[in-house]
Amino acid sequence: MPPDDPEPEHRCAHCKYLGAEGFHDAAPEVRGPTCRRHAPVATGGMMSASRTMWPVVQPTDWCGDFEHA
Repeated sequence: MPPDDPEPEHRCAHCKYLGAEGFHDAAPEVRGPTCRRHAPVATGGMMSASRTMWPVVQPTDWCGDFEHA
């Protein structure tokens, strides 16, 4: 494991902010659990409909905001 990687139990799969299944607007085939740590992200713009979405994560992802579930 590279030095920047956390312990395996400190990944999204064990985080209290792991949310419901979602998908990525730009790539609907990208599906997975969502991260509910911060507010939803605004997507869209002048040429497409605006909406908000929670970031899609993978159970093996990690970040500095991890908290045990």
